[in-house]
Amino acid sequence: MGEVDTEKRAALDRAENAEFAQGVLDRLLPVVGEFLRADATKLGLDHSMLAVLDVLGIVSPLSVAALAGRCSLSHAATARAVGRLVDQGYAERVTDEGDGRSRWWVGRAARGDETLAAGRADLRRDLERLAAQLPRADRLAVLRALPLIDGVVARHARARRESAWRETQYRRWRERQRDWW
Repeated sequence: MGEVDTEKRAALDRAENAEFAQGVLDRLLPVVGEFLRADATKLGLDHSMLAVLDVLGIVSPLSVAALAGRCSLSHAATARAVGRLVDQGYAERVTDEGDGRSRWWVGRAARGDETLAAGRADLRRDLERLAAQLPRADRLAVLRALPLIDGVVARHARARRESAWRETQYRRWRERQRDWW
């Protein structure tokens, strides 16, 4: 009897895991993506520009290559976003006297800080209005679930970035090997 219960529990766990995956992929991520796109549009930016500004708010200055890795964008897309941000005054080239490649270092400008702070304040007010429409029990359920969902999605994103980095390193190694021979 214990073996049957274990098999039923395992089948139930698999079904719940599939439901979780479907919920996150089919419902949560598109909504979050739409939310972020609306944030970028409201600020007059595109999603790659917003991603670069967000990263520069955490770690700054960075090279375009480092930004590309942290934003999960290609080097070309990151360079284009940085160019647009610099042109519009949201970011600035930063000179590092100790680095011969200093023209590639980028930091967030005061305008970028102000714009993101104002945009985030607007979004926070929007979310507060939405939360006010939910019953208290639902708000608490969402608040309890957020750290769990955040942890799962963050671990998955980190694993995907690491995998992509390993694949890139392997591809570069293979290219060097091919060029060497």
